[in-house]
Order: sequence, then structure tokens, then C-alpha cells
Amino acid sequence: MKYSNNLFLAAVVALSAFAGTAKAADLPPIVPPPPPPVETVVEYGSGWYLRGDIGYDIAKANPSVYQSAPVVNLFGETMDSNWSFGVGAGYQFNSWFRADITAEYRLPENIHSWGPCACVGNTSHNVDIESWVFLANGYVDLGTWRSITPYVGAGIGWARHEAGAFVNDGTVIPPSGVTSLSGNTDWTFVYALMAGASVDISSNMKFDIGYRYIDLGKARSGTITNLATTAPRIVYDDMAAHEIRVGLRYMFDSGYDYAPISTKY
Repeated sequence: MKYSNNLFLAAVVALSAFAGTAKAADLPPIVPPPPPPVETVVEYGSGWYLRGDIGYDIAKANPSVYQSAPVVNLFGETMDSNWSFGVGAGYQFNSWFRADITAEYRLPENIHSWGPCACVGNTSHNVDIESWVFLANGYVDLGTWRSITPYVGAGIGWARHEAGAFVNDGTVIPPSGVTSLSGNTDWTFVYALMAGASVDISSNMKFDIGYRYIDLGKARSGTITNLATTAPRIVYDDMAAHEIRVGLRYMFDSGYDYAPISTKY
């Protein structure tokens, strides 16, 4: 009898274990919890910026100066260096490309030349040319190292040149007592090539220093004021400058923040 009871208990235990194993097999697998959100650096900001620049000519291309009627080339032309002041607005499209439009005022620059005139002999003369320059510019930023971003760029646009009165220095007095030509205003095509670097002062402010070559096109004098016959103009062609420029760029709402990015599983 005792042997029969033990056999019965063993059968009950075996059946219970089998039932528990079967029930566990019917349960869904245990899914581990999702990982916590990962903090990722996210750049924010509108991309718009304002800029202001100051430039100084370190060298001038000697302009070609000649009379338009008759054509008489002059020689010994020099063009003085001077300052320019500009403002602009632009947009940073991504980490490597930006573009802006600028307007700048160039202080009057004196052109001095001498050579044959319409009369017999040589003459010496001066003119001051005051300019406004309007450019559309594009830049390629070449990466950032220790808050310094080198760049190259180019621009095209128009310049408004206002030539003052052409003044004869008195070396030779032209016919009919003509000693000057009236002033004149011209619009001309210009282009520029730039290279430089910007330095991060803060997340919103950048200091910019660079070199620019700018082709300023040409300007013309007015006609002879008191000569009834031929009325030639003096043409100041091939005006150009090599410049050092410094400035500031203010980025609107520019910077970096940490934002959690969650991933669904």
C-alpha cells in the first residue's frame, strides 16, 4: 500500500511539472525596456545675418586715362589709396555656403595723370572720384578649426562713380582758356574676388578679416565747359584695388542646444 501511495505522489508531481511547462510555453516572450532618449546636439537659428565692414586699399591698379574725342592716351597715371565703409545682409544656407548683398561707400580717390592734350604740348591734371558699390556675394566656408573658419568668395554688381571736375594743373593752358571739364556720374559693372577667415567671438558674433580684389570698371568726366566745338570726355578705365578688409557679422538666433531625440521600437 505504501508503495502505491508513493507511486501516486510521483505521478501527481510529474503531471504538475508538465502542466507548468506547457503554460510557460504559451506566454509571450519578455521584451526588454527601450533605451533612454539620447541627447543630440542640434543647431538652431534662422540663418540670417547682418554685416559691417571697413576696407583700405593696399595697392591700386593704375587706370588707363584717355580722351574720348579725339582718343589720346595719357601716361603716368596714379590713383591714391583710401577707405571704404560697407554694410550688408545675408543668409547662411548650411555649414559651407552663405551669400549676402552689400552696399559700400568709397571715399573720393584722386587720379593724377599727365600727357599730351588736345593742344600742343603736355598737361598735368587731377580728378577726384567718389563711388557707391553694390554687390551680390557668395562664399564657401572651408571648415572650422578652433573657432576659425577660412573662406573664399566672389561677387558681382554695379558701381556709381561720380567724377569731380577735371582740373588742369596749369602746365599747359588748353585752347580757348579751357582749364577744366565738368563733373559726371556713371554706372558701371564691377566684380570682386575675396579670401579670408572669420573668428567666432560668440555664438552670434563673428569677426571677419580678409583680402579683396575689386575691379571698379570705369568713370568719365563731363564735357569741356566752354568750348563750342569738339567736346571730348576724359575716360578713367581699368580702375581696380587690392584691399584689406575687417568687419563683424551678427547671426540672428544662431547657436547650439541639446535636444533629446527618442527612437521608437
